[in-house]
This record gives sequence, structure tokens and C-alpha cells, in this order.
Amino acid sequence: MQISKLKVVTLIAFMLLLVSCKQSLTQDYLLQHPDVLQKEYTRCQGNGEDSICDMVIQTAEEFVKLSNRQHDDPEAFGKEIIEAETKLVNSKGNLQKVRQAFQKIKAENPSDAKLKAAQDQLDQAQEAYKTQLHYVKALLAVVSDASSPGL
Repeated sequence: MQISKLKVVTLIAFMLLLVSCKQSLTQDYLLQHPDVLQKEYTRCQGNGEDSICDMVIQTAEEFVKLSNRQHDDPEAFGKEIIEAETKLVNSKGNLQKVRQAFQKIKAENPSDAKLKAAQDQLDQAQEAYKTQLHYVKALLAVVSDASSPGL
């Protein structure tokens, strides 16, 4: 029985597609999927040599701390979410302003030092936004998890 090249190529492409669909484990992903965090945390306790276990353990500890704070004082935790979201909106606005300023400077054919300074400012604004976004996602993940507190 001879298998056509088209069938082989199709099968290989399908297998590659399935492999590429596996979600990579990031802190944001784990915080938004506490069931996966629980499984990975349990796995890491038995096999601490895994390169991803440090991140999993750190994420689990962050989740438990936030979960305990939410459990201890839900009203204060809700206010913290509102404040964090407000900071996120402000951070996004700042990022947009810094990005526009960077584009303006870039269009002026600036010196290398001026361009580098503008790029550094943009990098800092992007990092501040990413950090605040991560924090908001973590807070919201704790609220949405029905099994809080603890792992």
C-alpha cells in the first residue's frame, strides 16, 4: 500500500499544528488558569529540577498571597483592584504619549544620543504598562477563582 505524498504532508502539517497549539506556561497564563497552576505546582514539588518550576512556585506564592488578602478583606481588595485599573489606564495613556513623542523625535533625524534617550523612555513606559497589566490580571484572576484561598 502506497501513501501519497500529499497525505504524508497533510499528516505532518496537522501534527505540527497540534504541537504548536499547546499553551506555553507564563505567569499570566498560570494566574488565569488556577487549575493548571495547581497541577504544575504539584508536579514541581516532586521534581524541583525542572527549569520552569521556579516561575511556577513564584506564581503560586503570588496567587496564594493575593488570595489570602482577598479572603481577609474583600472590600479593601476590591478598592485595590479599582486603583490598579486606574493606574493601568494612566500607564496606557502615558505609553501612548511617549510613543508619539518617540515617533516625532525619530522623524526629526535626531542625534544618536537623543534617539537613545527617547528609546529608553519608551522602553520604560512599555515595561511600566506591562507590569501594571500583569498586576491587574493577577488581582482579577484571584477574584474569579472560586477555590480561593490557597493552592
